[in-house]
Amino acid sequence: MKSIGNIKVILNIVLVWITLVLLSSAFKHRFWKVMQIHSNIQDLKTNNVNRRLYPLYCKRMQGNYLRKLDNRTYNLRIIVITFNRFKSLVRLLRSLNQAIYDGDTVKIEVWIDRSEEGVLDEAVVKTANTFSFQHGDYEVIPHFEHVGLHGQWISTWRPKRNSSEIAVICEDDITVSIYFYKYLKYVHKKYDNHSEINGYALQGFSMKHHLKDSSPLVGPTNSIVFLYPVIGSWGFSPSRDNWIHFQEWYSLACNDDTKDLFIPNNIASKWYIQFRRKGTHKNIWTIWHIYHAYINSEFTLYTNLPDHIGLSTNWREQGLHFKKFKGKTNELLQVWKHEFENLPAKPIPVDISGKVIKSY
Repeated sequence: MKSIGNIKVILNIVLVWITLVLLSSAFKHRFWKVMQIHSNIQDLKTNNVNRRLYPLYCKRMQGNYLRKLDNRTYNLRIIVITFNRFKSLVRLLRSLNQAIYDGDTVKIEVWIDRSEEGVLDEAVVKTANTFSFQHGDYEVIPHFEHVGLHGQWISTWRPKRNSSEIAVICEDDITVSIYFYKYLKYVHKKYDNHSEINGYALQGFSMKHHLKDSSPLVGPTNSIVFLYPVIGSWGFSPSRDNWIHFQEWYSLACNDDTKDLFIPNNIASKWYIQFRRKGTHKNIWTIWHIYHAYINSEFTLYTNLPDHIGLSTNWREQGLHFKKFKGKTNELLQVWKHEFENLPAKPIPVDISGKVIKSY
């Protein structure tokens, strides 16, 4: 009996030893995995690695990829992207509350980016969490880590291929007309089957993107809308299929550190080269969309209302793009007219200098 007791003690010791070995191995594996990820992030911050070797860079720039996607489909999903401007966020959210939605299903998602150190702005979080949307669902989504404008723009709306949902992406320094959704419903219904149209700009004012001419962009005479080969990002509503194609292309292209994003005579390419020299090129996400539109012969639909009246306006807040507050770019549409519903079957396209493309 004593011998059997000794065997049991030995077996218990062996089991404890095996358990400790397994736990130790798991801990070491987890520890080194965390250290490797940390090392990759630190290297990426100092630009000492090739992005093709570290796809983590692209994952970070593509945003909150670990979030479980919202599988519900709405008539309108409003993506609000913000970082550290709580007063701007309040102004935008209030304008969204004042808009007309005609009883359609609507959801606002407020996506909050973190600083490069992983910190959320407390005032922005408080502002977002205390806002009450009067027309539908509302969700505040802090990113898990810093993703920048690339991640905020490119990853936050992930439409299904058969979805009828309209989305609009708004940075926090804009406000919208009460008729912005009414307009979006008309243009999506009219033009979503036009494969060359990648989306719809709400802004009333824009500049020309030609290297030698950056004067205000004006559409063709007597044309209520027109096509322009550069995205209008002050309130942008993507065309679903084009947006999916762009997201898929970007997920591969962003891994290629040798990618040439040169677009002939386009000032955006000049900006990108300048930012790249300074190491701040991750702040200009639009160059990827502009280049994708260029190689695929795509256009964005713009409004052409008198005096640059728009469905959105940009307040040009101090931040990445403006060194100091400059005020709003244009007035908002206040009166809806029946002519806005009589859209042309084939909008007139213009090039980056604002000249009509006659061979189109």
